[in-house]
Amino acid sequence: MNTASTSNLSKALVLFIHEIRTFITEELGEHWERKYVMSLATQQQEFWGKQRAEYDDPKYLIDFGNLKSFALNNKDFFWKYFDVKAHNLPSNFDEIAEARNMVAHYSPFDRDKADLAFNHMVRITQKLGLTTLSETIISLKEDKMLITSNSPVKPTPAKRNAIQGKKVVKNFSLSRSKYGQNLTLCFTDIHGNQIEYDHDAVLDQLGERITGLPCWHKYGTYTNSKKLPKFVEGLETVKIIYSS
Repeated sequence: MNTASTSNLSKALVLFIHEIRTFITEELGEHWERKYVMSLATQQQEFWGKQRAEYDDPKYLIDFGNLKSFALNNKDFFWKYFDVKAHNLPSNFDEIAEARNMVAHYSPFDRDKADLAFNHMVRITQKLGLTTLSETIISLKEDKMLITSNSPVKPTPAKRNAIQGKKVVKNFSLSRSKYGQNLTLCFTDIHGNQIEYDHDAVLDQLGERITGLPCWHKYGTYTNSKKLPKFVEGLETVKIIYSS
């Protein structure tokens, strides 16, 4: 696998989805969430409902997996930017999602699939007037720049009970929607132990042990509601910060 190319694609996808979320919510205006969710497939609406309580700002539930449905049922929304080519957006978003899944599932790097996603992201951001982002994605595609984890990417959403950049959650969980946000998550298990972990690093280390599970393919999440899973214990990216 071309590590640099995979990293460039991953960073481009994170920047792209961040701006698309902001663009859609601002353009839909008041009651945007209801309008967006109504355009999704039944299963996607159910998933949205299950995840909704996790976020103060639901715009972070707008993701690669549901953009196709939104574009398919809201071509008028994009018409003033794309004209007749708004009809191509559902398949464009679907192909971008395929590249996102390739990265998230640690599949062999497919240059053609990556280039197609890059080209779609460049064209979409250009049409939407997101010039700076478009130029950044072009640079990433041409490998002129490699954004590292220390680069000034826009901040991730503040979640309930966030303390000093760490997100307090109810239990141990890994999520496709959280991946790429550089989150350090904290939870208290049933024994009273307080545990923190680097979400992305843990998911990177576990790989197909998580991404190969049925729950991941169906919902994009893995959760243990009681304690830290045995197969996670001992990872350098997981720390017990308080032992009862």
